[in-house]
Amino acid sequence: MFCKECGKALHGRSDKLFCDADCRSSYHNRKRRAKKTEKSKSKTSQTEEEDYFSDLGEALNSLKRNHLLIKKQKKKGINYMPAKKFERMGFDFSVYSHLTSGMRGEAIYHCYDEAYRLNQDGDVVFMSQDEAMFRFILPLIQDIW
Repeated sequence: MFCKECGKALHGRSDKLFCDADCRSSYHNRKRRAKKTEKSKSKTSQTEEEDYFSDLGEALNSLKRNHLLIKKQKKKGINYMPAKKFERMGFDFSVYSHLTSGMRGEAIYHCYDEAYRLNQDGDVVFMSQDEAMFRFILPLIQDIW
């Protein structure tokens, strides 16, 4: 028996189809994309409601991916990186859960509980949630005092 995705020889259970989880995921993702492409070719028009929910699902998936990418970079101890490099990693700058403004009026983008801002050099600066809240709340407090 051979792996359905990469063709490597399989060892272990007799009903095993893939050599590892990566091959299993790749296989099913490829099949799902092919099915989606086939469906979109055969279906010329969708209702507005179907379009809305399809777009919503794509946006939520992008938001989850953005959240995970930020989290991974912060876990590695990376505080900032060029925006172009981050985009090549799969980050979608057009999708975020909410937006606040910082002390100097700079935009702070949030992906659920993770936050980032863009500096003048075109770098993405990762922020802790506490720092993002501090940058948002401080100007409000100063206006009150």
